[in-house]
Amino acid sequence: MTGNFRPPVVYAVGALEAALANDRRFMALHKCFLLDECRLIVPSAVRSELRARPGGREPTTVLSACKTDWHDDAGVVNEYMIDFALHGKANRLDAVVAATAVAYRAIVVTTEVNALELMWAVDDVDRPMSIITI
Repeated sequence: MTGNFRPPVVYAVGALEAALANDRRFMALHKCFLLDECRLIVPSAVRSELRARPGGREPTTVLSACKTDWHDDAGVVNEYMIDFALHGKANRLDAVVAATAVAYRAIVVTTEVNALELMWAVDDVDRPMSIITI
């Protein structure tokens, strides 16, 4: 181990809403992730949720640095998502974010209070997840 490992980062809806609002805390964190060359991931369900909200805007500057994870019904993300939705306390969108984070062994960035629900959804020791609330 060289000490240069940077875990991937998954942005939840709240993080992208903070980007739209040009929240200084989020933008500083995003800049740090870019400088550290972290892999930034946004689940496609998160992008769909943003488009479905009034105004339907997306933070294009932030998203240009991110990989969109197009959820497929046969992959490991889907398996985790089903497990979280059925056995956890998370709604579908939270389950997709949690499943994406666990599948990539990533950190979740959110502004929403429901971040604790994401943690409760991940109750297995072999599926740890970290959350940064801004």
